[in-house]
Amino acid sequence: MARDLSGGTAIVMGASSGMGAAIAATLARESMHVVAAARSAARLDRKSTRLNSSHTDISRMPSSA
Repeated sequence: MARDLSGGTAIVMGASSGMGAAIAATLARESMHVVAAARSAARLDRKSTRLNSSHTDISRMPSSA
């Protein structure tokens, strides 16, 4: 059963690369607001800039968690 995720919010840790980046991109394509967290602020900025250019809703949160 597919679930409509549009309009929801997801927090994705490790969103600057690898699986975290893929999950963030997938959720953003599903019209979710994504709060992307990662240790590397520079890589997170680059990744979220690319996703935002695709008209998705991404917020950045540099984190050491």
